[in-house]
Amino acid sequence: MKKALCFMGILVLLFLALLPPALRLFLPDKETEIIEEETKKQLLVCKSERFGISTSYDNNKVDRIIFKRFKLLSDDTTEVEDAEDMTINNNTPLDEAFDNIKTDTTITYNEQEDSEVISIDFDIYDHKELDLSLLNKSLEEEKTYYESQGLTCTVKEY
Repeated sequence: MKKALCFMGILVLLFLALLPPALRLFLPDKETEIIEEETKKQLLVCKSERFGISTSYDNNKVDRIIFKRFKLLSDDTTEVEDAEDMTINNNTPLDEAFDNIKTDTTITYNEQEDSEVISIDFDIYDHKELDLSLLNKSLEEEKTYYESQGLTCTVKEY
């Protein structure tokens, strides 16, 4: 009887010793699977004298857009007529898109001394009612569009 109990004890201990390596082999951690499915994040940064646009992409989907429009500053020596001439060129498609978006309550709009900034976060809200057709495209389409509007663009991966 003692030999049978000792034999059973040895089998149980052997089973317990082999159980962790077997579980690691047949049931990998969920965290390991998540790391393997790493997301591709990219940042499109476009600038000109008039605009600064930063669009972050998460797996080729727009995640956040920061749209900055610099104000046209006039010298104190500039006459009022010249200042009016400087503001006439606000009819670009980017100006129109900026003006249409900035009044929406689902975005963040800040007016600063030298610029106006819009922040559109797609993690918080889907913004389906906004006309974001100019700003919510694939990375390559956005880059091509902004460069056609006179902006200089760079793409960064992070």
